[in-house]
Amino acid sequence: MDARNRTGEGRYLELAQYETATQLLDTELIEALNGAAARPRLGNRSPWHAPHGVFPTSEEDRWVAVACRDDADWRALCGAIGREDLAARSELATLGGRQAAIDEVEGGSRGVDARVRPVGGARGG
Repeated sequence: MDARNRTGEGRYLELAQYETATQLLDTELIEALNGAAARPRLGNRSPWHAPHGVFPTSEEDRWVAVACRDDADWRALCGAIGREDLAARSELATLGGRQAAIDEVEGGSRGVDARVRPVGGARGG
């Protein structure tokens, strides 16, 4: 990218898929190599965040990525999409509660207005 910005020309990169992808599977690889039970397929869902995924908006062919990293993110998301009713439900106030009702929680994230502004700052994790 730097070379393209400086010279206007791109570069050809050859990356081995196996070595590159292995970096994204560190936890799963260690678990598998140490005899842990296989995890179920989660798609875009996460064992540590809920909701977590990419959802269609109210506009055609527009999508929004959502990752609630903690309970504060959940409350902020509910406010941003106008679903204070979900934030007020005590059983959804924690990660465990949201995961227990994940289909309903994700349903509340679908069809939001694509013009919703990002909530929270970019932080690692």
